[in-house]
Amino acid sequence: MIYFLWLFPVIVALILFAIYKNVTIFHVGGVFLAIVMFYTLIHQYIAKDNLVTDTEWWGNYATSVHYYDDWDEEVPCRHPIYCTRTYECNCDSKGENCSTCTEEYICGYEHPYDVDYHPEYWAIRFDNHTEHNITRYQYYYYCSEWGNNLYKVELHRDYHSNDGDDMACDWNHKPETSDYLITQHTYENKVQASNSVFKAEKIDTMEIKQYKLFNYDPSGEKIIYGSVLVDKGTLKLYHHINGYYGSKKQFKLYMCFYRNQSETTAERQHSYWENLNKNEFLVCIGLDNTNHIQWCKTYSWMDKPYLSTEVEHYFINNNTLDLKKFAQWLPSNIEKYWSRKHFRDFNYIQVEITSKQYFTIFIVVLVITIVQIIVTIVLKNESI
Repeated sequence: MIYFLWLFPVIVALILFAIYKNVTIFHVGGVFLAIVMFYTLIHQYIAKDNLVTDTEWWGNYATSVHYYDDWDEEVPCRHPIYCTRTYECNCDSKGENCSTCTEEYICGYEHPYDVDYHPEYWAIRFDNHTEHNITRYQYYYYCSEWGNNLYKVELHRDYHSNDGDDMACDWNHKPETSDYLITQHTYENKVQASNSVFKAEKIDTMEIKQYKLFNYDPSGEKIIYGSVLVDKGTLKLYHHINGYYGSKKQFKLYMCFYRNQSETTAERQHSYWENLNKNEFLVCIGLDNTNHIQWCKTYSWMDKPYLSTEVEHYFINNNTLDLKKFAQWLPSNIEKYWSRKHFRDFNYIQVEITSKQYFTIFIVVLVITIVQIIVTIVLKNESI
């Protein structure tokens, strides 16, 4: 227990008092007890926080593109006028024999205001209200894809002589024309820091090679893993699913494909990816050399795995792989069956820091205790 270390400064104080019979020892001991308590609590809090902090990837979708006209505005003048003044300084103690000092100060400005110019630019807006700059070509490309339904947005700017407006175009809600955004977020995952039955089994290097497991893409960008052909249009449908339903339903899809391997491969993949993040849905599919489906296993943290059952049945009943058809089938089933797991359900799990962290705290407390002994002896000698 970490609190056992709080006895160190108390024991040291008692031993030193028995030797030197000086009440100052208890004052020093009290200070170092406070130091040890503060340090151990802070170190333990930070260590536990690091253990339970996990990362997940969220999807968002583009809602509109915007062309912002150039414009100008009045700002406070940045061209000051400097004046000087003289005064007596560096006088002696009697206020005599003074020197003359000169000081420069701002006594006005050259203009009533300056005019700042803001050039035109183009941007794409996502459903999380963030905007990212795009090129003029990209702006017109999106407008063309979305039907060229441009409209003017009055920005009500406080301008000088040129009031720039916003010419916008909204997404037409067709999956094949959508665009997406991926953002990284952290959350509390007590499962990964515990010995709970929910914690992922460790996968060693030999198993990774044996089962030909896929490494998790740290960018959150990749969706389909394995040697399957996916055309650009179909891949765009999958990015739309992760973008649109990532925002709307907190859903993120991954698909892994294996050639002539057993279902055990899917279980090992699930463990290798540390049982997934709370918003992820993993579909593992075994194929033969002719793209016929041999098996399908799905994984997520859902309390009621209705979507898992539906997806597994889908691939077993459609035993020839057709990724475009699945991308068209999946959205309505996400709407009906997907529900992300709330990890607050695992708040009951008690997280303990590691043996290495305990050892580090012990060493630091030991050093603090040695300092306490030295300080106590020095203060005791000074008080004699």
